[in-house]
Order: sequence, then structure tokens, then C-alpha cells
Amino acid sequence: MSDAAPELAPAPDATPTPDAAVPDAAVPANYFADAPDTWRSDLISAAGFEGDDATKRAGQLERVLDPGTLAKNYFSAQDRIRTGEISNGLPENPTDEQMADWRTANDVPAVAADYKLTLEDGLVLGEEDGAILTPVFEVAHKRNLPAAAMSDMTNAFLKAREIEAHKMQQQDGVDTQQTTRMLKDSWGADYDTNINMVQGLLANLPETVRADVEGARMADGTGMFNSPEVMVFFADMARKLNPAGTVVPNANNPVQAVSDEIGKLEARMGHNEWFKDQAAQQRLQQLYTARDAMKAGA
Repeated sequence: MSDAAPELAPAPDATPTPDAAVPDAAVPANYFADAPDTWRSDLISAAGFEGDDATKRAGQLERVLDPGTLAKNYFSAQDRIRTGEISNGLPENPTDEQMADWRTANDVPAVAADYKLTLEDGLVLGEEDGAILTPVFEVAHKRNLPAAAMSDMTNAFLKAREIEAHKMQQQDGVDTQQTTRMLKDSWGADYDTNINMVQGLLANLPETVRADVEGARMADGTGMFNSPEVMVFFADMARKLNPAGTVVPNANNPVQAVSDEIGKLEARMGHNEWFKDQAAQQRLQQLYTARDAMKAGA
């Protein structure tokens, strides 16, 4: 037996060589390929259908073989809707009888004037509104819009009109305050007199047009008599038409009223107190001016 130590095999190198094979990562399986048998009911539940609706949709999906077919059907339907291939059920060139039957079945009246509207509480379709909507009804009827949809559109229109009217009323209040302040600053002590003269001038308009003039609006929607420039114009016109209006307002016969008051004041001119009465002297000058203006306009 030899005493020499046994020769040991070299230890294996633990570091892998670059050429060592690495197993490929697992390729994820297609989700739809492994879809459970309950995929139809799962879709219906996820879509929120319940009761009879869920039963109806389940019956429809029973005719679909797999999720891939369902996706193809969906995209095909969307393409057909966009290109107009899916119709509303009418034949391409319907006869009068076919059109009448279809409209009856789909809540579309025979003629545009027969739309039966359901208006919300508080909404009223006035003559002016009806005139505006008449051509709209005709287009809606041409496009076979159902009465329910026409009612919704009419309600939306009337609500919008109410909102517009409310905003205009609020703006009128703001404009009136601003105009009043500007005229008081401009006219001073003559403010009330000028306002009365404008109102008197408008009162002389024929009743058939008076309300229209008083309620007239400018191009920007501002009430005409909420414009300081318009008020100044009418006040100036009133003064020219009735020069005595600011001197003897509300007189049935301003010429006679001015003449009578002038006579009374002139009768005082021979007395000493006349020279001390500055107010009376100023009043006489106003009457002279009014008399001259009336003579010039005669």
C-alpha cells in the first residue's frame, strides 16, 4: 500500500461561462384564449345590466362564439354607423304609406304643425316663440325627429329665453341707476323738470306706438331711455317744442299762463320792494325768455 496522498480532482468553477444557456422567459398567454366560461355573464355584470335587461343581453351574447368575435362585431357596427350604412328602419325610397306607418310607430307627427309638445311646469310657448320655432319644427319633421325629442328641445329653448330675460332685467336696473346718477350730475336742479318734460313728450305719442317707443332697445341691448345721450336729446326736443314747459309746467294753456304771470310781475315793478326781490326779477326774465321762444316757434 502506498503512503502517497490521493490525487484530488480540481474544484469546479462556480462562475458560469458566457456561453451558458439561459432559459427563455415564459411568454404570457393571451387573456382571451383562456377566458373562463363565464365571460359572457361577467361582461353583462360589468356593464351594469340587471334583471330582464341582463337576461336579454345574455341571450344576445349566446350567439357570439368568443370574445374575439365580439370585438369584431363591435368595430364593424361602429364603422357602419359612421358611414351611414345602418339606417333608422326606413327603406331607401319609402312610399307615402310606409313613411306614414313608420312615423306613427316612432312618435313623429304626420306634419310639422302637429307636434304635440310636453312643456315643463311654468313654461309657456307664446306667439313670438311659436313663430321662431315654426321653421325649426319643419326641419325636425323633415329629419323625423320624435315629439319627445322636440319637447326636450323646446323646453331648453324656453329656459334659455327665461335666463336671457332675467339677465336683461338685471342689467336694466344697473343701467337705470347709472343713467340717473349721470343726469343728476349734469342737469342739477333741472333734473326733475327735464324728466317730466321727457315723460310729457312721450305721453303725446299715439297709444299704438307709445309702449314700443318706451321699450325700445339699442343695438347693444341697452334700453333706449337708459342712455344718457338719448335722454338729453329728448329733453332738448321737449324744450324746443314746449319752451314754457320748464317755466309753467302742467299748464293747459302755457302761452296764457306765461302772459298772465308776466302781467302780475310787471304790475309790481312800480313799487320799491320790487328792486329788492331778486327772485321775482329772475322769474320775470325766465318768463320773457319763454314768451320769446314761443313766439319764435309759432
